[in-house]
Amino acid sequence: MSINHLNFSRIVKILPTANNVMEPNDGVQELDIADGLKQLLTDADFTIESIIDLGYREVSETLNIDPYVGKLIVEAAQDIVQERNPSHDVSEQL
Repeated sequence: MSINHLNFSRIVKILPTANNVMEPNDGVQELDIADGLKQLLTDADFTIESIIDLGYREVSETLNIDPYVGKLIVEAAQDIVQERNPSHDVSEQL
């Protein structure tokens, strides 16, 4: 586990959304990815925001998965944020 991920997992960040507030790990189960990947993310204390903030390279290194799969995870997290808050542009953070 990387130092960056440890810092993110200890910081409680709240991402405002159109209708509610996302709490840590909120939304991970909503990602359009395999259930096994969702479990890996939850076990590693990832949040939607930390997935996006860290980017696919760090996500894939932390989970010990292929970078392409990390990219799919980040894209799925970006989709969740866009659905909940269309004015929040996360496309450049991939």
